[in-house]
Amino acid sequence: MNDIKQIFHVCVLLSVVILTVCCRSSLTTAGQAGELSLDYEREPILLPRDSAHPVYARLLKRQSVLTFYERNGHLPVWLAGDGFSAKADTFVTILRTSRRYGLLPQHYHMPEVMVLYKHKQDTAAQLRLDVLLTDAFFQFVSDVSVGRTAAVLCDSSVFAALRALNDQNVRSVIEEHEPEQRPYSDLKKALHTLLDTVPQSEHIALMEGSTSDTLAANKTIQSIAINMERWRKDTTSFGDPYVWINIPSFELKVMDGDRSVLESRIVVGKRDTPTPILSSYIDCFTIYPFWSVPRKITVNEFLPEIKKDSLFLSRNRFDVLDKKGKIIDPSTINWQQYNKRNFPYILRQREGTDNSLGIIKFSFDNPYAVYLHDTNAKKLFSNVVRAYSHGCIRMEKSVELARYLFERSGEEHSNTIDRYIYLEKKRTFNVVPAVPIHIRYYTCEVVAGELKLYPDLYGLDRTLLRELYRPAELFHSL
Repeated sequence: MNDIKQIFHVCVLLSVVILTVCCRSSLTTAGQAGELSLDYEREPILLPRDSAHPVYARLLKRQSVLTFYERNGHLPVWLAGDGFSAKADTFVTILRTSRRYGLLPQHYHMPEVMVLYKHKQDTAAQLRLDVLLTDAFFQFVSDVSVGRTAAVLCDSSVFAALRALNDQNVRSVIEEHEPEQRPYSDLKKALHTLLDTVPQSEHIALMEGSTSDTLAANKTIQSIAINMERWRKDTTSFGDPYVWINIPSFELKVMDGDRSVLESRIVVGKRDTPTPILSSYIDCFTIYPFWSVPRKITVNEFLPEIKKDSLFLSRNRFDVLDKKGKIIDPSTINWQQYNKRNFPYILRQREGTDNSLGIIKFSFDNPYAVYLHDTNAKKLFSNVVRAYSHGCIRMEKSVELARYLFERSGEEHSNTIDRYIYLEKKRTFNVVPAVPIHIRYYTCEVVAGELKLYPDLYGLDRTLLRELYRPAELFHSL
């Protein structure tokens, strides 16, 4: 490994030498043309106008950098007098400690930046370093703002951020682009605490960008970084109040600002029938609802049971409906002739305490046909891992949520709900105004000051980690 590092640094130093020759040649030529002069006492240093110049090689956001310098008259951004500005020093420090943002320093030219920084009095090194810092700044601001693994912040935004350095310090500009949600800032604080409390040798390795599993804290740091990335990618306006469901924690919360006003254990989808990540609005709920069984469940699970047991339907209180919604006598049907491909009926379970949806169903528009509901299988709420459903969310405190939504609507007193529950009467209530519901997937969070880690139920962490830690594509835009 040491031999590889030595070879890498030699290569970088050679590139500095080559850039020195190329840049000085370019500067001399430009000076002769009246565009640039080596007399820095009278004229400022300018970056080459030729976009093919080696100073612009191996950039992450090449076109953005070229456009910015062209609009900026090819003036350097990070130079001050005969050296680099304080904001350049600060930004290099931020890049060196980018693990504190859940990111890796090697994704922002740090190996080359640190070599050039030792030679920053050299003109070629100054120009190359100015370009690299601008490129790294654009990438870094984009990564902390909208996430490294999805969207890219538009040029106008990163240009404005760089220009803001004229009036603000580097850290405040970067912090302004980070997510404002408290869970994100809590994770970031937890990350700082962890990095500051590991043994010194491990701390150094982590800050240099090591992702080795031989480091004891690496798994936890990766989990924090993954979930910080999820918060960056989530640009949803949550509303106030809103219903928050975190799949890996098996928990629902009703949030009013930063305050939780109702919490409930939930059951979520199995690995092969996962609960979808989505945002919508709860616009109504039904007391003693029917359950119209999804076709996939009907043909895969119930049809084989019906063929084996003629009393399955009556015992479980199912009606059989044709495509027009008319109830059909099941004894008149030759069940053996049907399979997954040709089954023409709909199964609907009648309302009641033994209904699979329980006594309350909360409806919200979504393309997955999932909903939030009570359940007749209450024992499952005592389990630590609660992934048993076909994708819908079963809620332990459904009556409490119904009362909350009812009181918030202000149309009737919550005792009305209890009366309908007591009478076992089916009725649908509108939620006005509709309440936002957000179903998310966060495998760690800070609760009461303590970092909580949850199981990666659907294997989404591994996929996101590969994207988040993938090598920076330093050579994709030569």
